[in-house]
Amino acid sequence: MTTVQLEKTKDEIVSEYEEKGRKIGAQLDEMVAKAGDKKQDAQSEYHKRIAKLKIKYEAAQKKLAELRDSGAGKWHHFKVDLKTVWQDVETTIKGLTH
Repeated sequence: MTTVQLEKTKDEIVSEYEEKGRKIGAQLDEMVAKAGDKKQDAQSEYHKRIAKLKIKYEAAQKKLAELRDSGAGKWHHFKVDLKTVWQDVETTIKGLTH
């Protein structure tokens, strides 16, 4: 009789969010590079929005590190926080790209 794994392991979640982090980091770098193409007024506003995104991205990376370093009994708590922080980052990116 086999058991069905209903929940991802800590390592699977860390790997998933590390990959998200790499993709979002690349998007962020691309946005910074494209910011120079905008007109001066738009460029200033875009830079402000990118700066806010960077702060959120750094917070998400910190939460990922906390999850990675968490003990067996506490990682579920960090998983919920991590999901919330990354959703905020992804929402902010969508706002910048649309």
